[in-house]
This record gives sequence, C-alpha cells and structure tokens, in this order.
Amino acid sequence: ALKSDASVYRVGVKLALSLDFSLKRDLRAAANAEATAARMRSDKLTKDGSSSWSELVRRHKELGSSIAAMELLVKAQEAQLAREQERLAVGRTTTFQVISFEQSVADSHLALLQLRAGQRKLEAASRLYLNQNAVEAL
Repeated sequence: ALKSDASVYRVGVKLALSLDFSLKRDLRAAANAEATAARMRSDKLTKDGSSSWSELVRRHKELGSSIAAMELLVKAQEAQLAREQERLAVGRTTTFQVISFEQSVADSHLALLQLRAGQRKLEAASRLYLNQNAVEAL
C-alpha cells in the first residue's frame, strides 16, 4: 500500500439520515389522534341523529293519539250541543246554556286544529331531517 506503483481507488458511501426521530413519531401520533377524534365525532353524530329520529317518531305517535282523542271529544261535544239545541226548541233550557255549549265546541275545534298544525310541523321536520340525511349520504 505504501508503494507508489499501486493503484489507488476511492470509494465513497453517501448516508442520508434524518435526525428528527421524535418529530416524525410525534406527527404520526398527532395524525392518529386526529383520526380517532374524527371517528368519535362521527359516532357521536350518528348516535345523536338516531336518538333525535326516534324522539321525532315518538312525538309523532303521541300527537296522533292526542288528535284521535280530541276528535272523539269534538264529536261528543257536538252531540251534546245538538241535544241542548233540541231542549231549547222545546223550552227546557236557556239560550245561555246553548251558547255555552257552542263555545266549548268552538274551543275544542280550535284545540284540534292546533294539534293538527303541530302534527304538520313534525311532518315538515321529519322531511327536513330526511333531506339532510340524503345530502349527507352523498
């Protein structure tokens, strides 16, 4: 090797090494944490959506039964009014009584209309809910 007639060769090795091991690990951990948080938010929104839908269905059924009961009440009060008007025709009651029965029939009609309006609002809310879910599914 010390002789001058020997050939000289040069060999080089190029090493590329990042010295920020902890930075890469921290970035991966942060990305994994964000993915987990997004999954958890998605699960929460799904559960919230299903519970709000079941609440909407429950309220709709409850309102339907209230409407059916109110319709029966209106029919009964209309029958009472008809009997009271017959009694007025034969002179067995006063006009005040007939007017009182008419007022109660009108009040029950108003309550029935309010219940039906509430039912329409719930139906509109359910359609809005379904449309939002269709948009989100796309």
